[in-house]
Amino acid sequence: PDWRERILRARSQLPEREAGKLYPVVEILTEVKSSQLIDAIIRIKQRQKDGYIHTAMEDAYFVLDQAPTYLPLHSLMGDLLAIQGEIPAAVAKYQATAKSYSVRGETEQAIALYRSIVELSPTDFHLRNSLIDQLVAAGKTEQAIKETMILAEVHYRQADFATARKIYTDALRLTQQNGVDRSVRAKILHRMADIDL
Repeated sequence: PDWRERILRARSQLPEREAGKLYPVVEILTEVKSSQLIDAIIRIKQRQKDGYIHTAMEDAYFVLDQAPTYLPLHSLMGDLLAIQGEIPAAVAKYQATAKSYSVRGETEQAIALYRSIVELSPTDFHLRNSLIDQLVAAGKTEQAIKETMILAEVHYRQADFATARKIYTDALRLTQQNGVDRSVRAKILHRMADIDL
C-alpha cells in the first residue's frame, strides 16, 4: 500500500549516475523481494552514514544472498570497501560490477564505475584503458581522448617515451576519426614533437 513512499525512500538512498541521472526504479522492482531490498539498502546507507562500516558490510553480504544480481548493491559494497581502506578489494569489486554493467549494455554505469576505479588506482594502466574503451563504445570521443592523454602523460612522466608516443598516436587517431576540435590535435602533435626532440 505504501509503494510510492518506499520507492522515493529507496531512490534517495541509491547513488546518482553521471550528471544527476538516477538509477531506474525497475532495477529494484525486478528483484524478487524488492520491499526487503529497499529496506536493506536504506539500513546499509544509514549505518554507513553513522560510521558503522563493518556492520553495513555485514548487512550487504546478507542482502547479497537475497539479491545476487542487484548491481547497485555490489557498487555499494565497493564503496564500503574503499571507505575501509581495502583499495585492492574495492577495485576488484568495482571492476567486476563495471564488467557486468558493460555486458548488460549499460555503458553509463560502467563508465561511472571505471571512473571510481581510476580515482582509487590512478597508475593502473589496464584500468584506465578499460575506461577509455568504455568511453569510445559510448561515443564519448572527447572524454576518451582526454583520458588517453592523461595515460600518455603518466608514461611521459615515468620517462617511458616510446609508450607515451604510441598512446599519443592512438589519441591522434581518435581525433582524426571523429572530427574533434583542431586545438586538441595540435596539443597532441605538440606533445609528440616534444618526445621526438
